[in-house]
Amino acid sequence: MKEKRFVFPAQNAAELIPAWSSYLTDCCPVLGKWFVNGLVRIFYGNRLFLRWAYRRQRSVAAREKIPGPILVVADLNIGDAINLQVACTTLKQLFPDRKIHYAINHKAFGMLTHHPDIDRVIPIFSGAAIPTDEDIVKLNEISGQSDYTLIFNFCPFFTSETFSESGASVLNHYPLTMEIANNELRGKPVHHLRPKIFHYLTLLFPEATQKYHPVLKDAAVYLDEESMGIARAFLKEHGLLGKEKLVLFNPDATSRYTRFPKTEQIRLLENLLKSETVVHLLLGSGFVFQHVEQELLQKLGTDLAQKVTIIPKIFSLETYAALIDACDLYVTNDTGPLHIAATRKNTHDRHPLRNRTAVYAIFGATPAHIYAYDSTGELYFPAPQDAPSRVFVSESKCRNVTCVNKLSKKCKTVRCFDGLNPELMADEMIRYLKN
Repeated sequence: MKEKRFVFPAQNAAELIPAWSSYLTDCCPVLGKWFVNGLVRIFYGNRLFLRWAYRRQRSVAAREKIPGPILVVADLNIGDAINLQVACTTLKQLFPDRKIHYAINHKAFGMLTHHPDIDRVIPIFSGAAIPTDEDIVKLNEISGQSDYTLIFNFCPFFTSETFSESGASVLNHYPLTMEIANNELRGKPVHHLRPKIFHYLTLLFPEATQKYHPVLKDAAVYLDEESMGIARAFLKEHGLLGKEKLVLFNPDATSRYTRFPKTEQIRLLENLLKSETVVHLLLGSGFVFQHVEQELLQKLGTDLAQKVTIIPKIFSLETYAALIDACDLYVTNDTGPLHIAATRKNTHDRHPLRNRTAVYAIFGATPAHIYAYDSTGELYFPAPQDAPSRVFVSESKCRNVTCVNKLSKKCKTVRCFDGLNPELMADEMIRYLKN
């Protein structure tokens, strides 16, 4: 079905502001960054506005006369479905007697449908950059035909009017995103999305927080036996089942502003594969950047290519997650699979898998403090693995807070990965594998 552009103000802001800032930073990178961040700090990241937003949402939540099921609406992408599950796990602790339903990208459905804190997972979003006609029809049907009394909307393309037929109290994402913007611009430590969601909900419901003492739970996925069996068979076929020092490399991304340039990816792969420490490398397929895996393999040459096996594109995300769990090191751009790697992997009956994969990510446009994982310092949030996590952040002189919406950026000159050295990055990864 053809994509439809809505006329909601939220979408206009979500698309127009990043696009406008792109033209400004193209012209004047440093001055543009300073100007954009200053405007956002004055208006959207303002502490007075933030306190007002919290007060308003507490009053909206208090209108519930007979508390019923709660609907949590995630943002559109796979990574959003993984990260925003924290809202469900927190709400379940705050309101243990209420049903929690979760509307997400349909591709993440299989990994979350057996989550113990989510009573119903609803696969709605198709994965398009903006909601489609079909997405909005499904969402209206779910919210309008159910007895929800409270809806949490974490998608910037929807407003309260989207759910007007439901009769529920609607709490939009504004206090959460306003506080994240404030923290990012003030350089405060650990303002990753996951702990900030937990913080937002506990501030919103202080009485329930005091009564039940919720804790921030690790994000988790639950894999079916068939998908895990496909992963095991694939590894066995290539003589890799049970091998140590396996690396999985994801060359794909959702945007050119978040994809490490192909020439730099080749340098990184060459240095990893030349090392005897790396036993074998699994190479992910390109979904947004089609055939990127084949292009990389051709550039590596015959000798190095012998240590590489391409992961078939037909594999499900559940099988992909099982392959991540089988590897000692996962290297990726900033994209949805990063957040799958940064989860606890379990079977459907809740038995933990290996969960010893080091997660190394390469960040360009996206503010790394909000979405990346790093266990080496106090400024970042660590991935919930029994292994280190690390983020390599560029020295881009024009990166600003609006770069969080990379799909709406229009920059002609890509400075997102300035200052990153593939050789140094590879050396650090090899040192970890040696130890």
